[in-house]
Amino acid sequence: MMTGENEFEDRRTHTRFKPRYGAYAAVMSDYRKLGLIKDISMGGLSFSYIPQEGTHTPKSDKMIIGFGIDNKALKEVPFKTVMDVKEENIISFSSIPLRKMSVEFEEINVRQKTALDYFVQNCTQKEAR
Repeated sequence: MMTGENEFEDRRTHTRFKPRYGAYAAVMSDYRKLGLIKDISMGGLSFSYIPQEGTHTPKSDKMIIGFGIDNKALKEVPFKTVMDVKEENIISFSSIPLRKMSVEFEEINVRQKTALDYFVQNCTQKEAR
């Protein structure tokens, strides 16, 4: 929710953390929407990806979350899209466009919740801002 110019009210109920390893997320209906996780919590995550022609942003779908360690992955995690926006390039000389997609998890099962909790507790480094 916008509160002023370029200010957003943070309505998150879960603390988000930065992944310690090369964790990734991929939208199952369109694997071209794949990228590194920027932050993650028990309620959702955000990731950066390189947009490709013909991709679309689903209102809801399922995703794969790769933990980046031991080739472990959490599959078929239901989510709804919160936002999908153009991201400023960190590398000033890079011409590669990036987008940031933020999602909220929907009704994850006990197995998924346990695996996600393990990842958040053991594979993140610090609270994300």
